[in-house]
Amino acid sequence: MVNASCVDGSVVKAVQARCPDCWTSCPDHQGTNFPAACFLGCLFETLLGNATATPKVPAMTREEIMDPFVAAFGPPSKGGCPDAKPKAGSLADLIAEYAPTGLDRTDDVLDIRMSLW
Repeated sequence: MVNASCVDGSVVKAVQARCPDCWTSCPDHQGTNFPAACFLGCLFETLLGNATATPKVPAMTREEIMDPFVAAFGPPSKGGCPDAKPKAGSLADLIAEYAPTGLDRTDDVLDIRMSLW
């Protein structure tokens, strides 16, 4: 289990590296502010592409998006994200409370997590 914000950050860094001028051209530091309209516009325009932009922005390939995502789950010594420790009151605690005794299979834990959503 790794830190989700670290995984997200890995993907966002790859997207930003693909089209850095978009983020640096955002007004009022919006290019560094995740919920800002300009930041989100750059993110989606770079991911999905924009054929009407000048110059045109080609969409990122599946590999360009997936590679940093998958790498985030690798060892921290190779750029992966650090392990996340479940906090008290977390989903792990909820699973432990409601899971049947003897549950130790990853598939079962995933099924329980998905059923809680």
